[in-house]
Amino acid sequence: MYIQSFRIQNFKSFQDVTFHFNDDVNILTGVNNSGKTSVLEALSLWGECFEKLIREVKVSRGRFKKGDFVFGGDAPDFPLGQRYIPFQDFISVRGSLFNDIFYLKETKEQIILTASLIAQEGDIISIPFEINAGRGSIYTTGIKDEKTFDYQLFNIFFDKKVFPMPIQITYVSPIATIPDSELFVTQGNIRQYIRTRQSVQVLRNRLSILAKNASSGTEYASLMSNIAYILYNDATQKIEIKLSGDIGNDTHIDAVVKNAGGTIEMNLSMFGSGMLQIIEILLSFYENKKALNLILLDEPDSHIHREAQMRLLEVLSRFTHNTQIFIVTHNENLIRGAKYEWLFHIEPKPVNEYRNILHSPSEKNKVGLQPARNISIVRALSGNMNGLDFISALECDKLILTEGDDDYLFIQSILNHNINNSTRYMYWALGGVDEIYGKIMYYKDLFSLMKNEKTLWEKSVLIMDKDYMTDKWRIDLEENLNKKLGIPVFIWESYTIESTLLAEKNKFVLLLKHYLGLEGIAADNIIISELIEKEILNIIEKKKELQLNHKNFNNLVNSQFSRLEEIEKSENWRLKFRFSRPTEILDFSTQFKSYFEQVNTPDEIHKIANKEEVAQIIHAVFSYYGKSFSKHDFPLLFNRIAKNMIPTQWERILRIR
Repeated sequence: MYIQSFRIQNFKSFQDVTFHFNDDVNILTGVNNSGKTSVLEALSLWGECFEKLIREVKVSRGRFKKGDFVFGGDAPDFPLGQRYIPFQDFISVRGSLFNDIFYLKETKEQIILTASLIAQEGDIISIPFEINAGRGSIYTTGIKDEKTFDYQLFNIFFDKKVFPMPIQITYVSPIATIPDSELFVTQGNIRQYIRTRQSVQVLRNRLSILAKNASSGTEYASLMSNIAYILYNDATQKIEIKLSGDIGNDTHIDAVVKNAGGTIEMNLSMFGSGMLQIIEILLSFYENKKALNLILLDEPDSHIHREAQMRLLEVLSRFTHNTQIFIVTHNENLIRGAKYEWLFHIEPKPVNEYRNILHSPSEKNKVGLQPARNISIVRALSGNMNGLDFISALECDKLILTEGDDDYLFIQSILNHNINNSTRYMYWALGGVDEIYGKIMYYKDLFSLMKNEKTLWEKSVLIMDKDYMTDKWRIDLEENLNKKLGIPVFIWESYTIESTLLAEKNKFVLLLKHYLGLEGIAADNIIISELIEKEILNIIEKKKELQLNHKNFNNLVNSQFSRLEEIEKSENWRLKFRFSRPTEILDFSTQFKSYFEQVNTPDEIHKIANKEEVAQIIHAVFSYYGKSFSKHDFPLLFNRIAKNMIPTQWERILRIR
């Protein structure tokens, strides 16, 4: 279960903004005063409203049965309506004045916080809470539109066993020190400290509970191992925290830390702020879980070394089962190391709609190094600094060389399907296939001189379109390039990367249904399949017309002949290999024509259909449903491809590490 979308209305700097969140990690970044922390506070306040308003129906009445749970007010006879909460009793939001939580401090407009939750089974429920300004620094709170709120769905959505509080929200703020001593407290007190962002006051208590819980013994060992990995890049390093004191006999609890080398023992409070910050963050993931668990981390990178920050992010990503993580940061190092789909760039706008940066228009260069998808964020935070992309290329794990400036958007979408892939990619557009043929060896010489841990060339991968090459010529070229260049080379079996979508019609149909929002409607499978087949037949007829037009077809043949000849003879390439092809133009023409006729069929059309023709097929389907599609919409389409729609050809690309 996770929050799929979250709408904030009339809260602090937000008049009306909506976030479409990931189910795992969400990193919120932006310039100062853009509202990053306000998002965390709004989530926390939504959870606090849930907790303060949830009530159990004691006597069946009207549409409610005994045992149902509803959101209620202060009336003793039946728990519906508004609840009156004093200003000082709200603990989720910082504010010195009663009206600080309202947009522009205007108390006439009500705050509305709406979380749309989605369960593993796919069920969705939206829970909107409203907060109004009352008299005497009192807020009136309740479920919005309670008369029409679907309580039947609400009670089915959550298992009754998890009530009255199926939600756990933990807000972790930066810490630099902890108190020298700590009193034993009850678990209820611990939870109150956590709610009020004072969890640092009970850090030793929380460690003690985890260490003494027999069922979580392995979790305590895991906690120590993760601390060691983040600090020392070695999970086997032994860190020991000795906890002493008995809650039944003593007033205070003590904690002494033995460092990884085992040479130093000192009180936990004497250790560095980085280690304390890491313990505080990780503890949140080992404590009891509910049906919905939100971990809100405000600048978790504070006090932590830049390399340890990346290991912290890696460890956090392992805890996303049934836990949704929200991170606020403007740390450039953390942003550049995060997956693009985790990043949300918050702008100082009162009205907006936010999705991760993969849904934003990407900056592109026609030729050369392509800007990283996070570059707009980094530039906004640090200014328009020259060389940021080049630094990213030196720090990346793989540099993907592509033909054109659009290709990298598609390849990036493909690689995003590797959910466990932490490889950092950058992209270099070579400016077309002819530029590749003429200059690739120059790139090899240049990139071999540029080095961080590895040279740029050692990290490079070349991905090319097949165009009109036959299957055999494609294999010849790929094999020889692999040998001569010394880097992985991938040439699509289809005409272009867009044409790979046509190679498996069943997956293509699923993708178009998914994009159009037609899942579950079986009749549309037949409709879409027929529309695709009809348009493919139109394309086949046009290809036949091309063959019949001797002048145009001869131009195509001559172009292919010249291109292969250029590759074989080019001194720049220093390749010196021959394709398995006829050397005389007439024999070449006969072989090419035979191949063209062979693949100009519904099953093989993907080998000669270009991206404009693929867009034409998709547009024909979309037009039937009242929508349009052009070749410029391919990046959005690729981003919507689910696991069961991935073309088989992509599997080789997915293995790039």
